[in-house]
Amino acid sequence: MVPLQPTMDGGRSTTGPLTGQLPLWGKLVTALAVISLLFTAFPIRALADEWEPVSEGIDYREFTDIPSQRIFVARMERDNPVVTLETSLGNRQLFEGKDTVSQMAERYDESLSGWEPAWGSRMDIKVAINGSFHDLETGRPQSGMVQAGWYIKRFNSLGGGSGFGWTLDRRAIVGGCVNHRPEEQLITSLRTGKSRQILLVNDSRGNGIPLYTTQYGRRTAARGSPKVLIQMESPLTILPYPDMVYGVVKEVREERRPVGIPFDHVVLGPDGSDARWVRENLHVGDRVGFSISLDHFKEDCRTPNPVSWSETYAAISGSFEFLQDGDIHPHDDDLGARNRNPRTAICYEQEYLYFIVVDGRADGRIGMTMQELGEFCRDRLEADWGINLDGGGSSAMWVDGEIVNRPSDGNERAVANGIMMVEIEPMERSSTFLPGDHVSASELIDLSVGPGTNYQTPHDVREGDEGTILAHEHSLEGVLSTGSYWWLVDFDGKTGWAREDSLDLLERPDPVPQKTPAPSSVSPRSTLFRIQSLWERASSLVPLRWPDW
Repeated sequence: MVPLQPTMDGGRSTTGPLTGQLPLWGKLVTALAVISLLFTAFPIRALADEWEPVSEGIDYREFTDIPSQRIFVARMERDNPVVTLETSLGNRQLFEGKDTVSQMAERYDESLSGWEPAWGSRMDIKVAINGSFHDLETGRPQSGMVQAGWYIKRFNSLGGGSGFGWTLDRRAIVGGCVNHRPEEQLITSLRTGKSRQILLVNDSRGNGIPLYTTQYGRRTAARGSPKVLIQMESPLTILPYPDMVYGVVKEVREERRPVGIPFDHVVLGPDGSDARWVRENLHVGDRVGFSISLDHFKEDCRTPNPVSWSETYAAISGSFEFLQDGDIHPHDDDLGARNRNPRTAICYEQEYLYFIVVDGRADGRIGMTMQELGEFCRDRLEADWGINLDGGGSSAMWVDGEIVNRPSDGNERAVANGIMMVEIEPMERSSTFLPGDHVSASELIDLSVGPGTNYQTPHDVREGDEGTILAHEHSLEGVLSTGSYWWLVDFDGKTGWAREDSLDLLERPDPVPQKTPAPSSVSPRSTLFRIQSLWERASSLVPLRWPDW
């Protein structure tokens, strides 16, 4: 057989004979051997010069044609109503513990979504990447975060940059400098018409009324009395005054100790003059409104930025805004920007939004500078805007069940949070139980603050303990989430969500005769009518109680 050697043809590796010609069968054998080697060296998807569909509206592609680079990209159709973005939290809370991207994707898969309608639909996680820079010890994100519409951690005021945002009307934001003016962060009592400043969100440090969401942790801080539980009609999102997000005061407790935070509630923990205002203006049954505002500026923190953060659904903090309206900003004055490192980034144009992970710190995978990342997003993806997230050993991309890149630590690093592309699935509910049913625990139950395994579980119920099925004001009785149907149950003062397969029916009370309701002057399509109807329905069945957590 004639010996072969590699040659170069226009920069591409080929194979040709030193002397003579191979017979036809030899050429076929050689060709098959070369193809076999190629498929062994690279995944099949790396050879394709096309996008591979992951689901409706989401595609994935690996870029291997840039020397010494491996780039992993997922894209989402921005106007496709079936898909959206969502953020994830390590260890299901803001400040204690971290998780890998894989662990977060698996925990949130098939969990409830806050996408419209506010509660009930589910998320099928398709793509996930790591998120914010964070404290390596505690996992505390360095700046702001929005999850499922809840503004759970404020962006640093006047800190230069902010991060990436995705809104309910499907706008993408690469944020500049932001500021929270105290006089524009308000809670308003609709009964008295009086307002008070809310200065602390999931933070008990500093002056102002602390406000806690379920993402804070199992319980609030001990600070403040009274503790006020408010059930929200929709997630507490960014919405400037005079617009408001509404809720109803469920209980006011005169005690100074940590309390649990159900998933669709906020808890206030005021002190001093704030506590006096709360006692005068917030009574059980009162409807209240929240207004949260962000002033948005360019990076100089002086020039107004016309892009609004109102009704942000998902947001995560970032560092370098390397692509702004088609112009590359390399940030060469920062060593972290001009050195080649593994990178995680988000960029977008009018049609698509892209997640990007670049491998680095390895042979054939050298990483990128901000200049190179900007050039790739602009020239290869035709993006106009781009922002850098946490990189280095944190950089990881999960696609449909597996990590597709090669993290530089050799395995996935636990991180504070992440951001995901998800497919929205419709609500499903079970009719096994009814509100008022008397049930018992068929096993040891970890009662959850919300319907799903992605929520905190501050209470245990022993096998054989008896309880009552409660109505839920957002009609989530028997809702499907994280692979199970979930019911809100009161076990003699311990109230929370339990899986259907952990409950046995003991007794079903006789139905209560319903009076014919008087005609209402409120439109059946209005939010007020919906909330009134849910409240009347729930209170007519079983009194709802604040869990004694």
